[in-house]
Amino acid sequence: MNPFQMVFVPLCSGLALLLLVRGVRYRMGLRQTLCLAAPWALAAFTIAFPSTVSVVAGWLGIGRGADLVFYAGVLGCLASSLYFYQRFRRLESLCTELIRREAIRQAIRGMDRPPDSGMLGLTPDAVPGNEIRGVATYEPCR
Repeated sequence: MNPFQMVFVPLCSGLALLLLVRGVRYRMGLRQTLCLAAPWALAAFTIAFPSTVSVVAGWLGIGRGADLVFYAGVLGCLASSLYFYQRFRRLESLCTELIRREAIRQAIRGMDRPPDSGMLGLTPDAVPGNEIRGVATYEPCR
């Protein structure tokens, strides 16, 4: 075992174990826990046994083990980008739906009542002159 392996195999293994323990402790889902810990465990395995990666690359028809690691990294980055983009779109649609519901709720209340100032305590007439400029001011919640 060379010095690089002596340093990084325990480091990657320790990170994988730490992520597994935290996943169990904080009751994250099995899939999320494994997605966090598996890359570190796989990194520890490939650092400890580099010839195994070359053999697997040969089975898959890829020339070198380094190329297999590179291709797997690129595919992993693409998959995570797709995953986070999907989550962003879902969050964006949830925000749109929430804003739409709130606007409809306020419209149903009617125009005869002043709008609710909300949690921030925004009032247009809190500071003299603001009613002319139409600027709302911030007052802390109490």
